[in-house]
Amino acid sequence: MICYPNETITGATSGLKIFVFVLLPALLPFLILSEILMGLGIVHFIGTLLEPLMRPVFRVPGMGAFAIAMSLSSGYLTGAIITAKLRKDKMCSRVEAERLLSITNVSNPIFILGSVGVGMFHSAKLGITLALAHYLSCLLVGLVFRFYGQKEERTEYVYLKNKNIFIRALQEMCQTRLADGRPLGQILGESVQHAVNNIFLIGGFLILFSVILKLMNILGLITLLCLPVNIFLQMLGFSQSFSPSLINGFIEVTLGSTLASQATAPLWQKIVITSSIIAWSGLSVQAQVASIISRTDIRILPYLSARILHTFFAACLSLLFIQPHSLVPILALPAMTANTNNLFGNYLIYCFSALFLILAFFLAVSLLVILFRKIHLVIGKITK
Repeated sequence: MICYPNETITGATSGLKIFVFVLLPALLPFLILSEILMGLGIVHFIGTLLEPLMRPVFRVPGMGAFAIAMSLSSGYLTGAIITAKLRKDKMCSRVEAERLLSITNVSNPIFILGSVGVGMFHSAKLGITLALAHYLSCLLVGLVFRFYGQKEERTEYVYLKNKNIFIRALQEMCQTRLADGRPLGQILGESVQHAVNNIFLIGGFLILFSVILKLMNILGLITLLCLPVNIFLQMLGFSQSFSPSLINGFIEVTLGSTLASQATAPLWQKIVITSSIIAWSGLSVQAQVASIISRTDIRILPYLSARILHTFFAACLSLLFIQPHSLVPILALPAMTANTNNLFGNYLIYCFSALFLILAFFLAVSLLVILFRKIHLVIGKITK
């Protein structure tokens, strides 16, 4: 940094611009909202309603659906912050938190569909391909991780047959609110304070890694690291022009995705590499997650294992979807045009709408599970 002050400032400025114009408006409202909803007990209400779905499928508490929905709406780090909060408040076990963390590290749909699909590849259909591969592969990771930690976990979920789930949800919300005891003004103030602390921690990491990447490029370390990566790509049958994108994407997802889309290679290879980079999420994001969970007893190794699995599954699914006879939708989304200014203009409206739609979907599936169980009980009584 002392030898290259101008380049250091350039790298820091680049990271600061991403933080101010992308991360700050994307994350801060959701972080404040999540803190408020937890303080009011609404997350407990939602968690109780979604318990019949989340427990059997992912073996995490029903409140995990809230973390997943927030992560899908606002991006990689929100899920980690909410998971750490749930663990600190003893709302889930350590193993459950590690399972939940494995499936809440997903990219924002706006980034995949807008920035990558339309902005980098100039195609909404390719954005849909990447989004399908990203979210379905994350679902597969969650299904794999439901078997994680079985030896450590001794408690099993017991479904209460004789108590109305809505009454239980209301009781949980009221008990949590009474146990919290803070007035509404204090909840609002502390929510903003905690959210701002977290967002500036994230911004610091982003600026740090932007500077590191800039210095690595200047010192020629990227070129040096390209040699072993070229051998790896040659073994897989991929173009060696992806070496810089893989090395940069290993550290920072946006730059890696940009370089992958500009590589001189067949389109299907670009899609597979870009999908892998987005799923890996970069050391920058992973370091931020490690910092967030450092205040809890959640271990980082299961999270890193999940990222490797996610990368592998995303690459395989994107390869499957990009084939000529794939199941990718033929028609592009009407809202996806080359004008990304309009796309990001309604960013917050889109994100909040997505949040409520995702929660509504989880709730509908959970209610169906409860309904089928009730029908099963009635049929059992009739047959007796």
